[in-house]
Amino acid sequence: MFRIIKNKFLLENISRFLITCFLAMLFLEPLIPAQGMLIASDDNSTCLEQLDQAENYYYDGKIELAINLTMQCLKNKNIDDTIKIRAFKILVRTQLAREDIQSAKQFVNKILDLNPSYQPTIEEEIPQMVNIVTEIKKEREKLNQKPEEQGGTNWFWIGAGGVAAVTVFALVISGNGNKEKKEDEQKELPTPPVFP
Repeated sequence: MFRIIKNKFLLENISRFLITCFLAMLFLEPLIPAQGMLIASDDNSTCLEQLDQAENYYYDGKIELAINLTMQCLKNKNIDDTIKIRAFKILVRTQLAREDIQSAKQFVNKILDLNPSYQPTIEEEIPQMVNIVTEIKKEREKLNQKPEEQGGTNWFWIGAGGVAAVTVFALVISGNGNKEKKEDEQKELPTPPVFP
């Protein structure tokens, strides 16, 4: 008899456990991140570790190792923009250490593509990088200006000058006709006939 009660108790607990698992899967499944999201977060953490090491290489003067490790990080398609920006900052610093200003400017442009309002301070970055960011932002603003803001007033003066030239030319030509009319006007008109 004890065995029957024990088996019945065991069956009830197993069935409760299975029902609980089924309900948990049914309601909690939308809360569990998809497998791709887990991979992306792994990519982010791996990339962050690589960037930490790349910065250490940079500060130790191992510029090529820093560049290679940073480029490996950027090969991951699933990393966040903030991590990409950090990677590009490291690449800007390394390129400036190599005195490759053009490459540094290309990486600054990539940073500004991801975050147009990025503006480092001298406390955060090396002064040369701050200057390059400021310079590129000014160039971008100039390119984004409307034509009339860039110097469209020059066209106004050219147009106004053309109108003035045509007006002067017309006055000169029409002035000669006025002299002939004035000479005709100066002649005396004949007196009208007298009517009876």
